[in-house]
Amino acid sequence: MSEKEQTRDAAYEKARAAFEELGIEDRAAFLIEAAAVTLGRGVEEAGRTLAHVLEDLFTAGDDAGGDGESGATETPKPKAAARKTTTRKTTRKRTSKKTPPQSPPDDAS
Repeated sequence: MSEKEQTRDAAYEKARAAFEELGIEDRAAFLIEAAAVTLGRGVEEAGRTLAHVLEDLFTAGDDAGGDGESGATETPKPKAAARKTTTRKTTRKRTSKKTPPQSPPDDAS
């Protein structure tokens, strides 16, 4: 076992022992806070990754496009395939095909 692993294991055991000393409400609060922090870090990392991907796409688009004649920076219109279109069909509420219950015939005898 390397020194790094031993240090990690010692820190883990120390944190585990401290967690065991907490009451049930403090444990629950700790777990919720830890989950929220972990989720937040994941969202931040995903945002950074998305930013890098978009930056790479825009940079690649700038390198590949343009005629080099004008210095104007116009934003090109998106191609038809890139535009978001909705082809959602509207549906009517379906009505029951069952006939309503009929009242029994009146006995007029």
